[in-house]
Amino acid sequence: MTTELENLLAVFRAIDDGLAAHPQRTAAVAELLPPYEGGAATGWVATVERWAAARPGATEPVHLPEVEAALATLAEDAPPPGGEARRVLTLCALARAQPDRFGPGARDRAQLVDAVRPLAATLDVPDPDDLLVPAFRPAGGVSLHPTTSLWLDVSRLVPGLIQTGVDGENVVRATFELRSGVAGLDPSRAEAAIDRFLDPARWPELVPSRWDAMTPIDPPPADGAPGMPFEERRRYHEKFRVTSWLQLTPVLEFVRSRLRPGAVDSGGVQVLEYRLLEGANDDDLVRRDSGALLAWFTDGVLRVRTTKRIRFRPPFDGPGLAMFAGVLGYLDAAQQMVLNAIPKTSPPGAKDVHAHR
Repeated sequence: MTTELENLLAVFRAIDDGLAAHPQRTAAVAELLPPYEGGAATGWVATVERWAAARPGATEPVHLPEVEAALATLAEDAPPPGGEARRVLTLCALARAQPDRFGPGARDRAQLVDAVRPLAATLDVPDPDDLLVPAFRPAGGVSLHPTTSLWLDVSRLVPGLIQTGVDGENVVRATFELRSGVAGLDPSRAEAAIDRFLDPARWPELVPSRWDAMTPIDPPPADGAPGMPFEERRRYHEKFRVTSWLQLTPVLEFVRSRLRPGAVDSGGVQVLEYRLLEGANDDDLVRRDSGALLAWFTDGVLRVRTTKRIRFRPPFDGPGLAMFAGVLGYLDAAQQMVLNAIPKTSPPGAKDVHAHR
């Protein structure tokens, strides 16, 4: 079965097809997804397909389902945690790009409604079609962050994203940031959550839908202690799943340290920094991958902050990178990693209290 991300890519391909045939509809789509302004992002899915097909050592053919099959698969299950807004926005954009097929009252509108029906059930929305009205907000709320803010902020940075490399090629860089807090934890459980969150080896356990593996390259610490040690550089071979036919497999170097020493319940701040290990990668798709994860517990709230800087191999431009990064859900994955790091014995009142760029 195809994944949520593959099905959304198929829907976006249909969006691009609709806009290529009817450019006058572009402004309506850009109201939802700013990278499409002026047609800048139109065709980005085809770029992803070419980019993936040209990857070194490719063994799996690049294949996306037809939009009808993608919508039918989406109708079978709710989106993964954190992906609710992404699915709603994508389907709303399809209705604007192909209104003759998917607009209100159109012949294939029912396929679109069915694709949000599982989400409507979880949100207790009686009429799923209401979710396809961008201004609609159910009582429980559909968070438009971080997905919408990611697309919006990256698209605004487009002029500064395109830089000329030493080889004369245009390259694209972007920086994303997530800040989040979880209330209702006691210090011991917060400390356990921080240890798991800042341990790369645990990431496939925390978000198995995105990480297939984080394979350690270095031998275990001399003291045999579990987890990520402090002030030791450790290398991992990452396998980050994009689709069934595409993985990102960079080799990353990590170091964990204390920015502000202190007990977990007295403002002590811990940070896990990482960077792409040059000269040790078999993944030519990723040209830069670096960032930091910070975590601290204060005033009864576990707080985290993550930053990521990513650069892909050409031919991505700024709008295309904005769309691809948004669909990949980098920020959503980080937020789910935080929530899943909390021990299951956490008090029932533990909840996500805010998340934003």
